[in-house]
Amino acid sequence: AKASLNLGEWDNLKHYTSKIKPEEDEDIYETNFFSAVLEIKEKNYTKAQEYINKARNAIDEKIKTLLSESYQRAYKLLICNEHLYELEEIISLHTKISLNERNTHRNLLRKRWDERLEKSDKDIKNYERTLAIRGLLFTLDEDYDTHLKLAKICRREDRFTTCMIVLNRLSKRLENCGANVSVNVKLNISKCLTENNNQRDSQQAITNLKYIIDNEIHNINDKLKSKIYC
Repeated sequence: AKASLNLGEWDNLKHYTSKIKPEEDEDIYETNFFSAVLEIKEKNYTKAQEYINKARNAIDEKIKTLLSESYQRAYKLLICNEHLYELEEIISLHTKISLNERNTHRNLLRKRWDERLEKSDKDIKNYERTLAIRGLLFTLDEDYDTHLKLAKICRREDRFTTCMIVLNRLSKRLENCGANVSVNVKLNISKCLTENNNQRDSQQAITNLKYIIDNEIHNINDKLKSKIYC
């Protein structure tokens, strides 16, 4: 179910969520979180809020107990609670803001989410879930730079397989979004291949860069050009 959420495979998410047998508090949280996401996708905001409330109830007492011991011990569940709050922000945008003002509030929400994400711990699993939530409100071409940041985090932690999964998904889904976007993704793929310390991957990275220089260099902005030649 988690993988389906991260990939935006909503039918699979619905299928796997129905198979979860919630016995522990964590399972109860996850089941209701996934159900809330699915209801938001279907624009059933009242039902989504009900699932959010159930998910929060599953972790609320444990958060209080862990906070009495230390913030660090409660941190993981506090992030879970933050994810629920972000779902509620999406619901509020669609139910409490007029159509005329919705785009302005949507941009303000994105700015707030960006600031929140910048300050958060760069844990890959939490980052993936945050991006999945953002995907309920922003298209991939609007938010692809945030996915590139996830790829960068994966590279830093030597999670090259995960990095390539993120980048290959971007490459396939953004191939028609213009040269700047396409080349930026290709450059990040080349970085991942180079840092993997594999001779074949390094050679592929060189081939990729040569193709960009020979065929796409004149179609991109100066900032990207500087990245290629630095």
